[in-house]
Amino acid sequence: MYLNIENIFRPLQIGPATAMNRLMRSATCEAAGDARGFPLLEPMKRIYRDLARGGIGLIVTGHVFVHPNGRASARQIGFATQEQAAAWEPILQAARNESAAPIFVQLNYAGRQGYTHGLVPAKNDKRERFPPPGTPFAEFYDRQIESVIKAFEDAARRAVQVGFDGVQLHLAHGFLLSESLSYHTNKRRDQWGGESRENRRRFALAVVNRVREALGGKLALSVKMNGSDFLPPDGIEPEEAVENARLLARAGVQLIEVSSSMWESLLGAARQVSGPQDEAYLLPLAREVARAVDVAVATVGGYRTVPVMLRALSEGLDMISLSRPLIREPDLPKQFQRNPCHEARCTSCDQCFGIPEGAVRCMLDHPQPVD
Repeated sequence: MYLNIENIFRPLQIGPATAMNRLMRSATCEAAGDARGFPLLEPMKRIYRDLARGGIGLIVTGHVFVHPNGRASARQIGFATQEQAAAWEPILQAARNESAAPIFVQLNYAGRQGYTHGLVPAKNDKRERFPPPGTPFAEFYDRQIESVIKAFEDAARRAVQVGFDGVQLHLAHGFLLSESLSYHTNKRRDQWGGESRENRRRFALAVVNRVREALGGKLALSVKMNGSDFLPPDGIEPEEAVENARLLARAGVQLIEVSSSMWESLLGAARQVSGPQDEAYLLPLAREVARAVDVAVATVGGYRTVPVMLRALSEGLDMISLSRPLIREPDLPKQFQRNPCHEARCTSCDQCFGIPEGAVRCMLDHPQPVD
């Protein structure tokens, strides 16, 4: 069987950044932060060195928190101070010693899905600039919303200073920006939410605009967004997602990665893949977005084989985004290039999502920490 593998290995311009090919590493939490939110250098250098050496065209980091009250997990890495951002410099260098693939940092604030040490979120005090961890968007005061917008802006400036090639904003999976967009989680009765889609978009678009201004055209701007919350009747459905994508592109976003789901519907975002028939399970959502915008669109969701990836590209998508397969095989792009019939070895067991200790890794191949 002849496979036109060249279509996967063409470069792609994304604002000022150039992806080396059409395969991108989707943001994957490394679980490699210490108690202060600083990256553990040796595991992180290994992860990013292996990804770069393996031939991926674009790397997106795991989500980093822009303020400690927006931390999503105990081992999430921070980007809330200049010192935390500067700690990425040797990690970036380790990757760039191996490849010219651009590296985007994914900025996030957890919102209602924040890390609370297992406790009930504390009562929100309007005198505080940031609400306690785990506070839902519905309970944010105006002053706190502005503080979070400023936190994203400041983090974007740090990304420029440290030398990232782009920023991706996390607008998916029920975290704060995603939470604000969806009527399922945002039933506020003011200018920041409720039944009005315009109101629900106000916060996310404010973050996008401020981040774009902070980047000043020096770095690429991307978002990861839900093509569906899979939470009818109040969650975002594809028609609303397409509207969101159009507005994001109009606001200057240069790459849109289409994912899905919130905490209550996580099976939509990471399903079992036992064969080609199960691959590309979010492609219909990404295809609708790609048809509606003129910027690059990436599709994530169970890609394991070259023929399915080529089909997605032939249907108008610009990039294939991979997470779990690259945990087990960071050299997967080079394996595909050598042998287009290779199938990713990832079994979709999802054990990599709940690693008890050490950084993210395939638990089938490395049950014990490797660093």
